[in-house]
Amino acid sequence: MGRKHLLLAIFPAAFVISTGIVLALAVGTPTLSRDQAIGAALDSRGVPLSQRESQRVEAKLIHRFDLQGAVGSMAGSGNPFDRLWVIAVSGDFGVESTMVPGRNTWGIAVVPDRLPAGVEAYLNDNQGDWPPFWQRLPDLDPTK
Repeated sequence: MGRKHLLLAIFPAAFVISTGIVLALAVGTPTLSRDQAIGAALDSRGVPLSQRESQRVEAKLIHRFDLQGAVGSMAGSGNPFDRLWVIAVSGDFGVESTMVPGRNTWGIAVVPDRLPAGVEAYLNDNQGDWPPFWQRLPDLDPTK
């Protein structure tokens, strides 16, 4: 078999393997369930049940690079392929902002997709009532 034929035989196999690796990074069963991630975000700040029921709360499983694309360096400096749950709330997580004066009107909690569940960071603002970048974030959770 000549060199050209060998390359033609190897290329499809390499393509299949690399595609499988990319898909494994993009999908797969999360370590934390959506409810576990939301619970970690809300419980870590002692948000009372009455406030939880009145807030809009949503969660998405993303890669860190997705969050970095939306909020820049505020997403942290971990591995870009780390999977993170981002939990958005209308209202306030109860985190005082040192950068945004006034009452927070929306917040994001970043919960790494690993056990034990815990919040890595909070982001919040008082412009609008929902994160303006939320719709642009993917959701990698196959169980949604």
